[in-house]
Amino acid sequence: MSRRLILVLGGLVALTAAMIGIAQLTGGGDELHPLGTEVVVGLHEPKEDGSEGERTKLGLTVVAVRRGTQEELEANGIEVEPEDRSATPYYVDARFTNRGPGTVEHAPSVALDDSDGNSFRGLIIIGAGDEPFEPCPTRTDAQLEPGESDESCSLILVPDGLDVARVSYLSDRGPSEEPEWVYWASE
Repeated sequence: MSRRLILVLGGLVALTAAMIGIAQLTGGGDELHPLGTEVVVGLHEPKEDGSEGERTKLGLTVVAVRRGTQEELEANGIEVEPEDRSATPYYVDARFTNRGPGTVEHAPSVALDDSDGNSFRGLIIIGAGDEPFEPCPTRTDAQLEPGESDESCSLILVPDGLDVARVSYLSDRGPSEEPEWVYWASE
């Protein structure tokens, strides 16, 4: 069995804080969509060379939020940083449909928010081997033509003692508009 490591980038913490600040500035959407509801959201995909890239629309459906265990992570070869070993893993299953005119290159990642409004982003799993993490297969390489759909799962660690309140996604509304949070129920 190959060993994998969950990589939590320090930049994700700063990005999450910045996104929370943006949502507080713009007010964000307050509607809480039920699981299984498709919401058309904006997606901005900058190019790998750092240039502006494409803006498009996705139909994003949060299908399920599943609670995992640290034992599942270990059994699947996932090594978690010592400070995260008491966190609860959650698996957020989502379906996304390309509603725009061009190809979508990457599956979007959602976040989980606790009851205090703190946001926890999906983690990146790195390591040897091509085997997907069985409890939560993540699709980062989706190539969707207009009208095509795919499914992906986001692995999110929530610190011990915090309650998950909702699923969130920051929708890009274009260069002249502030981004807007979109929410789904977590149950």
